[in-house]
Amino acid sequence: MSSAPPSPHTHDHSTARRRKVKLGGSSFKVTAGKKGKVRVKLTRKGLKLLKRKKKVKAKITITVKRGATTTKKTVTCTLKAPKRRRTSARSGGS
Repeated sequence: MSSAPPSPHTHDHSTARRRKVKLGGSSFKVTAGKKGKVRVKLTRKGLKLLKRKKKVKAKITITVKRGATTTKKTVTCTLKAPKRRRTSARSGGS
């Protein structure tokens, strides 16, 4: 008795491959010595991934340009999907 060779279409889901997905991007200007908050709008793929996974580890690359000098710094953070808003079961009520 012989067994058939493994199908090339079977996948081992225990070792999921990581893919690079651009979650969003933004550019802004801050005067020297000041702090600033940055709002980044997520891409459709990024938002879909975040909704599906609930939490996504993201690498953030910050590029600072001062004249001819450019400095890059990469930090890692976890993005969490916002909690769903509850809709009232009662509407108006009499």
